[in-house]
Amino acid sequence: MRENRCFAMKFRLNADLGYNRQLATGWGQARTAARYLAARRGSLATPTFDVLAFVKSTPSADRVDGQLLLGPFTIPAYQEGEPVSIERAPGLSCLGFALRPTSEGSVAMTSANPGAPPLLEPNYPASEHDRTTTANVMRRTRELFAQSPIADRIDHETFPGPGARSDDELLDSALDGGYTGYHAIGSCAMGPADDDVVDSRLRVRGVDALRVVDCSAMPIMMAGNLNGPVMAMAARAAEFIREDR
Repeated sequence: MRENRCFAMKFRLNADLGYNRQLATGWGQARTAARYLAARRGSLATPTFDVLAFVKSTPSADRVDGQLLLGPFTIPAYQEGEPVSIERAPGLSCLGFALRPTSEGSVAMTSANPGAPPLLEPNYPASEHDRTTTANVMRRTRELFAQSPIADRIDHETFPGPGARSDDELLDSALDGGYTGYHAIGSCAMGPADDDVVDSRLRVRGVDALRVVDCSAMPIMMAGNLNGPVMAMAARAAEFIREDR
């Protein structure tokens, strides 16, 4: 299994802008929901992140190797068992990750009971490539936010904070305050060998009339979000099913 580890960088704004004020309280959330229901407008009518960018982690990189997502809101660090909240003070968030990770994790069965949850070990970022690229994409993010006009709106960096400078400090912040990318691939990867889980028509080897049609069948990580590739895979799988009747 391979997966993207998203880092989070958060900034306090110097004016009351963005979505925090609208979404931090129950009353604000109710007004936002009412506006959307009445006119299909407001923050609920926008994507989760308003801006997406692909960047090079260093000028010498052969091709883009990082992805950034920017949203005018800030969410405190998740606490297990607690609902997600929005900060009241104005802020903006930038999530990002290294494209094409090379670290390998695993998915393992924990019981003969098919209802038992699997054991997931993402193992990120374990490879030197992933660690170096992630740290450099975070530095690149800081460079972007230090440029006008966006720098004119920023008061200071709140997370991980300017004290995080070394690779280890930046990576620790990605692990402590970051997120899964929801891009796990490869645990049922297709391939030509007899021990590859599925073949080129997405059929599970050794089991009749069973196919895997999701990210787990991908043998390599795509550069970017996976919803589009999975929809294309599903369309192709539908063709296979009709052809193989």
